[in-house]
Amino acid sequence: GSIALSMLPRANTGGEIADIRSAADRLGFDNIAAQALERTVAMTRDPVEKLQARIELARFYESHNDTARAQTEFSSLLNDNPNVLGVIRASVDFYWRDKQGEAAIRTLETAANRAQQPYQNELRREAAQKATDSGQYQEARNLLDQLLANDPYNGDLLAAKAATYARENDSAALVAFYAA
Repeated sequence: GSIALSMLPRANTGGEIADIRSAADRLGFDNIAAQALERTVAMTRDPVEKLQARIELARFYESHNDTARAQTEFSSLLNDNPNVLGVIRASVDFYWRDKQGEAAIRTLETAANRAQQPYQNELRREAAQKATDSGQYQEARNLLDQLLANDPYNGDLLAAKAATYARENDSAALVAFYAA
């Protein structure tokens, strides 16, 4: 471990860093693997590759049960790149896996408010589904109402709204919804 650690600061290419990380992963030196990923992020100049490396670093933290560092990295990524769909997706997926439904829904809503069509509707629809799945039925209905305002006869959206009443066990509201 100490040999790989001493080699890391002298690694000047992506290939050398990847080799050190591969050896660290294989030998179970998680701290060295994390430092290799951090060095990759620091050395990468291409903006797309840098984003990919940062997402990989955040996922590494998450996979090694360092949720606090993963959340810090995903939050930073989202703050720095609020309009990049890959960053939005990775962040939402992290929040959802980490049982942070509110953060996932808020991230999707914020992204939907900034997005162009068709992404706006897709993000809002996903936020509504996540709200329903996490028991935030009124929030889900509010989001679905925004979508229904532009497409009032969309069967999928109407069924999703009906499902919020059904999952909430509100039979009277479900009957009223169907009667309207």
